[in-house]
Amino acid sequence: MKKIILILIIAILMMGCEANNENNKIEITVSAAASLKDALTEIAREYELENQNVKIVLNMAGSGTLAMQIEQGADVDLFFSAADSWMNGLDEKGLIITDTISPFLSNRMVFIVPDTSNYDETNFMSLFNDESAKIVVGEPSSVPAGKYAMEWLDTLGVMDTITKQLVYGKDVKEVLSWVETGNADAGIVYATDALASSKVKVTVTSVAGDHNEISYPAAIVKSSRHPDEAKAFLDYMMDSDVFENYGFSKSKREE
Repeated sequence: MKKIILILIIAILMMGCEANNENNKIEITVSAAASLKDALTEIAREYELENQNVKIVLNMAGSGTLAMQIEQGADVDLFFSAADSWMNGLDEKGLIITDTISPFLSNRMVFIVPDTSNYDETNFMSLFNDESAKIVVGEPSSVPAGKYAMEWLDTLGVMDTITKQLVYGKDVKEVLSWVETGNADAGIVYATDALASSKVKVTVTSVAGDHNEISYPAAIVKSSRHPDEAKAFLDYMMDSDVFENYGFSKSKREE
């Protein structure tokens, strides 16, 4: 009986130690564009294995939504945007440590349709003449992917004819989901999102001049409670090859 009690006491003490270790970890909150979710999840997992005293908390959403959260005082250590504009806006308001801004990733935009769709690269332009077709893009006022999509549609010269066909998603992951499930006939997402899905097919890929350059800048938020640890994770991300495994490319400004 005494032996059982002793084992129980040891087990309880060990559980307490584990809980204390978890509570003593430094939490680094990373607010990042939704299109980075898969890559960042893998990088965060790898970083935590190598740095047992750190826990990476990912907050994923549209870049505009995340920027507004930071403006409103959200507890964030690192901001990873899918457009320079949102980063620059926070920097102009004194909310970012300017010399940590690192625009090190780029991407491309693609037109996608459900994998069962009859639309492909040979007939996708006819989609714009089908008034019943629903085309989903990110909300351009808060989602960089939506802004790039609208620029591309304008370059194609179809904006005047497809206004009623457009519907808007809260972030690029929602746009992808609507096309995957057939709730939209087509959508515009990042090439990296399309690459990660087996339920959609790409009809057209954007080229230089179709829209503004896609840049993903990251930086430390000035109100961070752990700026040194945040900088260490930022450096780790910049050295990681994981992003390229998910289809991102290193920005020319960083090469």
